[in-house]
Amino acid sequence: MRKFGLVMLVLLLAVLVATAVNSKSFFPATAQSGFKPHSLLTASVADVEKAALEYTQSNYTVLATPKILLTRSITKEEFPKLGLSEVGIGGKEPPLALVVMEGKFEVQFPGMAKPEPAKYLFYVFDLNVGVPTLTEASEYGIDYENLIMYAKTFTPLAGDQPIDPNAKYFDPGSIQTAVPAAPTPGPSAPEKPK
Repeated sequence: MRKFGLVMLVLLLAVLVATAVNSKSFFPATAQSGFKPHSLLTASVADVEKAALEYTQSNYTVLATPKILLTRSITKEEFPKLGLSEVGIGGKEPPLALVVMEGKFEVQFPGMAKPEPAKYLFYVFDLNVGVPTLTEASEYGIDYENLIMYAKTFTPLAGDQPIDPNAKYFDPGSIQTAVPAAPTPGPSAPEKPK
């Protein structure tokens, strides 16, 4: 009787494990989606861009081929200047890389009832672990005008180069959204005597 009970227990356990493996319930979400985080500390620009594309394809609906506008190093202090949300980073700040992507996406973040359209995705990758520590999206680029303008005029390094640590400390200047005022007339020339 004991052997029968033990055999039944082993069979039941085997069925449960097989069911769980087939349903992939034992695998983390990133493995299910195809994106596998890995260190990007020694990665080239092309490696970081590849990771950003894989992350995007694994987590969002991509409706048109995305274009990467910018990939460069960034510091936490630059986030507000670029229009990005601030992120609390405990301990020593890890090496970070900013990736700006343009395309046609449907994104759904936690707390959203349904996916929303986005034209731009903004990632800040923690290069130690190879995943975004910050992800933001925008349908029209509003609130990110300076970052998008900077990204579109940024001169990137060749894709096989490492992330450039000297590309930090971006100063976007002021946003030009208002119509410029008409020039104030200067003093007129003195009249000629008659």
